[in-house]
Amino acid sequence: MKLINLRSISALIFFIGVLVFVRCAKEETQKVANQICENSHSNKTFSSGYIGQMHNVLLDRIYNEFLPNYQLPTGVILEFDKLLDFLFDQPETQGLTDYEKSCIRTLFNSFNAQDDTFNKFTIYLEESVSQIYGVPFENIEQGVIGNGITQDLLDASHSIKRNSEMYWKVKHPNAKVCVSCADFAGGAWGFFFGGVGSFVVGGAASMAAELMTGCDFDATIYDGRILTPKDC
Repeated sequence: MKLINLRSISALIFFIGVLVFVRCAKEETQKVANQICENSHSNKTFSSGYIGQMHNVLLDRIYNEFLPNYQLPTGVILEFDKLLDFLFDQPETQGLTDYEKSCIRTLFNSFNAQDDTFNKFTIYLEESVSQIYGVPFENIEQGVIGNGITQDLLDASHSIKRNSEMYWKVKHPNAKVCVSCADFAGGAWGFFFGGVGSFVVGGAASMAAELMTGCDFDATIYDGRILTPKDC
């Protein structure tokens, strides 16, 4: 009888130990998950000034670190995936989730054009903004708040546009197109994923727009690549 009781007590102690272990494991897993969620959304707390400044910082890094070491395939000006790989590796962009990165890749790789490329690219970005927020792009241009359009979104987008204007005014004072217009739309689209998304998409759109305008807007965009025009 004593042997049976000892076995029962031992089994009970073992069972309690398992429950405590499982509970602790679950609590730790939930703690890690919460931290991941907090980190992935912490970019939404960035000031609009910081978002605009980071847009320009990324452009500088693209020029100074990415383009000099970028091995261009024959007949290619830029590969969107390679540019985004570089941007996603920056320490300030680590808050983006794999899903958000995938959405950003899809945005750029889904665009194709053979002529009047810059204008079509800008219109494409504006239409993408309308689709993701479910409102006319003009609402964002005119500062209409509501239906998913917040003051933070407007502030971030306009900050990117202002900083882009300052950047390209120095870099290319005689530019023929409004590169900052593509930046503005890109920044607005990216803000759907927070401040980091805003300056990443705005920066990538800015560089893409600049590179596709080198031959009077006739660079072909196909399969995620900006191709060199034959007469360029």
